[in-house]
Amino acid sequence: MPKEGNFDDEKIKKLKKSKSSIKAKLTYFENYIKLASSYDSLSELHKTEMECRLSKFENLYVEFDQLQIKLEELCDPPDEQYADREAFESQYYQLLSRGRHLFATADNDGRDDSVAGSGHRSALVRVYDCEGKAHSARLLLDNGSTTNLITQELCAKLGLSRRASGSPLSLAVLEFNRDLTRFWELDSVNHSFSMTSEERVCEEHFLANTYRNDDGRFVVLMPFKQDPKELGNSNIMAKTRFLSLERRFNRDPVFKNRYLDFMHEYEDLRHMSENKPPSKTKSSHFTRI
Repeated sequence: MPKEGNFDDEKIKKLKKSKSSIKAKLTYFENYIKLASSYDSLSELHKTEMECRLSKFENLYVEFDQLQIKLEELCDPPDEQYADREAFESQYYQLLSRGRHLFATADNDGRDDSVAGSGHRSALVRVYDCEGKAHSARLLLDNGSTTNLITQELCAKLGLSRRASGSPLSLAVLEFNRDLTRFWELDSVNHSFSMTSEERVCEEHFLANTYRNDDGRFVVLMPFKQDPKELGNSNIMAKTRFLSLERRFNRDPVFKNRYLDFMHEYEDLRHMSENKPPSKTKSSHFTRI
């Protein structure tokens, strides 16, 4: 039977190997950002690819955090792991900010070009027809214009009515009364509201368990969507983290005194109070402060 120390060493080795894989993904994303930044403008395909990469990259920190917590609990002292976490988070948030900024500014690329050499700028917008279907249309931006014109092709695509004007141009006129009526119908609230079963349970829980104490403060019990047993038994993890904190207290008396001062102040402000140990019949889910 392997000794506990050897088992922990083997586990730490596997965790570090997994963390190296996560760091490699960080490097891949950094190389991609450098490449994307070198382009004069991003095509629609590039922007779609960047959006997918950003979505996947945002989930990378969750993987790292779960793995890093285990390493910090197993390694003694964990100072090296704390420093590694700080370095990873600094690089991660820097790359995430660069990626989001690059994606946000990419939408403006190519929209400031002049139209037919007139010096006017255009913008690509989404407009909706009379049935609520979206269409893409390009607008001519002219601050000096006092007339709103629309092409015959777009007018037909949107299903708008037309009328003749004194000029040779055909102006598209919206049927304001119909559209305004339709707007209020869509924006109105249905008074015959029917609650779902979960909403009814939540309201019943609020009425049965919410009250004011002698100080006039509201006391609210936290409702569980599912049985608290679904949370699992976290006693071992909570105890491990507590013992890790105790070991750090022994190594760093200054940190211990500051921690205790904070907790005493927190208790004096009545933000927390002592709780009796849970019985065996209660939930086995624990948390650490």
